[in-house]
Amino acid sequence: MYQNLKLEKGLYHLTNKSFVQALEALDPSAQYADTPLAGLDAYERQLKRFDIRISGAQCDRVEKFFTSTESAVLFPEFVRRAVQQGIDASMLSDLTAVETHTDSSQYLGCTITETDAYGTVAQGAAMTSSTILEATTALTLNKYGRLVKASYEAVRRQRLDVFAVLLKSVGMQLGQALMQQAITTLTTTVGSTTAKAGSALAYSDLATLYGKFSTYDMNLLLVSPKNAAAILAMSEMEDVVPVEQGQVRLPFGTILCKVPQMSDTVILGVDKNFALEMVTGSNLILETDRLIEKVNDWQSLRDSVSACVAKDTANRIHANYESEIRGLHDSLRIEFTRLALEKPRTFADVLLIREQTSQYRQDTELMQSAAEAEPFFKPLDSVPTYKGSANAVVEKYRMFLSKTLKSGISGKSEMLAFIKEEDRLFRSFLSHLPELADADLSAITRETEKCCLSIFQSAENGRLSYRDALVYTARRTNRRIILNALACRDDINQGNVKTEAQARAYVWMLLQPYVALDGFSVAVLSDMERTTLHAVADRTPQMIAKLNKTAGTDSDQWQVLPGVLIKIMLTSI
Repeated sequence: MYQNLKLEKGLYHLTNKSFVQALEALDPSAQYADTPLAGLDAYERQLKRFDIRISGAQCDRVEKFFTSTESAVLFPEFVRRAVQQGIDASMLSDLTAVETHTDSSQYLGCTITETDAYGTVAQGAAMTSSTILEATTALTLNKYGRLVKASYEAVRRQRLDVFAVLLKSVGMQLGQALMQQAITTLTTTVGSTTAKAGSALAYSDLATLYGKFSTYDMNLLLVSPKNAAAILAMSEMEDVVPVEQGQVRLPFGTILCKVPQMSDTVILGVDKNFALEMVTGSNLILETDRLIEKVNDWQSLRDSVSACVAKDTANRIHANYESEIRGLHDSLRIEFTRLALEKPRTFADVLLIREQTSQYRQDTELMQSAAEAEPFFKPLDSVPTYKGSANAVVEKYRMFLSKTLKSGISGKSEMLAFIKEEDRLFRSFLSHLPELADADLSAITRETEKCCLSIFQSAENGRLSYRDALVYTARRTNRRIILNALACRDDINQGNVKTEAQARAYVWMLLQPYVALDGFSVAVLSDMERTTLHAVADRTPQMIAKLNKTAGTDSDQWQVLPGVLIKIMLTSI
């Protein structure tokens, strides 16, 4: 059943239910007893469903969560669990007798009043009483939080186990802040006090404090690090046995706890079973990328409204609807453009927004077709390139295209043969890129376009499926763009770009991934291609800066390019 759950972000906002509780209601763990999935909760089964490994030698990277819209829904819970583990690492849970959740910012607890002693009751006499009443003063909940700034491009390639450690450290610091409030509460509402016997803390002081507990039991002793060291140095503590890190057991059974928040002038004896009530409101609140989320919502709403209007049989009566929708659409487009430009953007942002707003991002059939094509494209790099001069390679390239146009591409086998040989020639061409970057290659470009057109003519004539034509030509183009970008990167790093004309040509080639890749193209990218593109995007500013220096232009001009490209992308939707 877990394989068929519909995951959506609304599962985080159900009344009186956490995300995991919502999953458990849809996919109860009890039904997996005596199966290989026994012991996994509903969330862990979803990780298995999407093959997301969060630990171990084969641990995935953050980007694995974002391979689909549904798997992305699991990421906030991953963050919550990691932060919660950090909070739990503090001693807070040891001091919490009961945990209460409230939907309000204020909380009225209960108090118990003991006016009579406990004991026997004479026949006919009234029972002694304990009075439990609602507190007269409401507790105002304090807000604890931390804004974690992490762009997708910064963390997408980070291993999930490493990323979890960073989140745990945030949670640990939050736990320490909560612990400070707990200590403050205990020290201001302490039941009784006792003074130490002398100027220095002695074992007899600890024994006296232990004896103060009659009805309850002093099972925890909270002390500062300084006092913890002083207690451990006492002769009576020579044979103590550690309980766990930061905790040892005193001879009379009480656990000694080193607490950084404790003052050196105070020690606390506590019965942990009756110590504190932890009152919590909302749990972890996570912000998603506003721009991507809102654009996706906008597209869905736009498509739904447009479909309804198109089906309206009374379209003459409602003819003004279309113009009104168009006007609203334009207004939203302007607002999204404003959001895109309200802060500096990166080339990685351009790729990410293109990927996450693609209308094909949830097309499972397209994803499957792209995966089926992978075995053809993967071994192409192993085909050796042609040797010879730049002119010889260009001439061989031109003759191949001319021959292909004469013979035609009449089916899938001819299409694959064309793509394979053209890929070999293109890689051979790239080996001479510095020489040919600013050369006139318009003839090759035109003939290449004609060859690709013949592929679709073959599909039109029924000799080739449209699906194969679309997927294979798109993946071919993606591969060319990526290979070109990598060749540019290598030439720039090796100092092979020396003239102004070369530099200007390389800048244009570096911009191709952000200009030429449309929604369909990014949807059929392989995981490796996606990773490669983002790696190039991270280095694009530095590479453009080098090229601008060579070309003698303003090296700061590139900084506005990502924002401009995103604006063009949004206005073209």
